[in-house]
Amino acid sequence: GSVVPAVQYLRHRATAPTASPVATATTEAASTAVAPASTGANDTAPEPMTSADSAPEAATNSAAATPHIETKPSSASALSAELSALDTARSALASGNPSSALSDLDQYAHQFPHGKLGLEAEVLRIDALAKSGQSAAAKKRAQAFMKRHPDSVLASRVRAYAEQ
Repeated sequence: GSVVPAVQYLRHRATAPTASPVATATTEAASTAVAPASTGANDTAPEPMTSADSAPEAATNSAAATPHIETKPSSASALSAELSALDTARSALASGNPSSALSDLDQYAHQFPHGKLGLEAEVLRIDALAKSGQSAAAKKRAQAFMKRHPDSVLASRVRAYAEQ
């Protein structure tokens, strides 16, 4: 169905190199510093200093010349982990085990509370609820999904459950 192209796209995006927003922000912050405030009575707001203003100091202090970059998992590896977790749930559902899929989706929700693939996880949950005999819960979630995301590419997969 329509999920396969989306999954292939997401897998492609997960392997594409991306710049880390943390590294970019940290590098930008390191290139701009605020001049220390003086104790004069007629002081105004401190002027921002550029890295060129502090170049002599940076040349003598190698630690000042190297911006601090936090080490966090790249967005590609995080997305890959999310995709793997949803693939586990999808496989359980495809093999006729909706209760296992629901358990996998609970684990996904715990592990990725603000995951990028949350909409896909919700659609899988709706499908798993319906296939496990919890049609009222599936319908309720499907209606809420359609209300929040009527133009989503995933809406076509949810619409039938919302109209039951």
